[in-house]
Amino acid sequence: MVSQEEFNYKLELLRDEISVIQGKISDFDSLSFRIKGWAITLWTAISGIAIREMSAHIAAIALPVLMAFWMLDGYFKSYQQRSMQRMGYIEGFLNPNAHPTSDSLSDAFEHRDFGSFIIFDPIGRQTRDTDGVFRARYEEKTNLWRCLWRINNVRILYLSLIAVTLAGIAIIEFV
Repeated sequence: MVSQEEFNYKLELLRDEISVIQGKISDFDSLSFRIKGWAITLWTAISGIAIREMSAHIAAIALPVLMAFWMLDGYFKSYQQRSMQRMGYIEGFLNPNAHPTSDSLSDAFEHRDFGSFIIFDPIGRQTRDTDGVFRARYEEKTNLWRCLWRINNVRILYLSLIAVTLAGIAIIEFV
């Protein structure tokens, strides 16, 4: 059993962790938005030049550019997923009826001890190393290829721009 002072300190750290995680998730959303903005800007510029010059070769330059931005966006989404998985774990701790975990906030208050629940792990690294169920979900959700293909706002944008580029190349070649 820990002292009341230590328990209160850990409780405050848990509150801080929730704020840190929410900030990280928001920051990664902003970063993803900026990456998409740069991708669209460069794609538009390349497409405009290709149309002006009626050059399929110039239009084709957009394809590796889009692929690079898609990879970059997916890469940062995989980092965002780390924080999102940890937030889900905390939610399970706070709401054990909705998301059962081995520990709960109610137990922590009852025993004045957080038990095996790790305090202040914003990216879930320590939790991943101590909880096998969390580890499996964490590794699945943070996998780069999953982030490229399963996160709709990433996949749909880049596949749409690639499809439009390929259609533009075909039209330029046909004309």
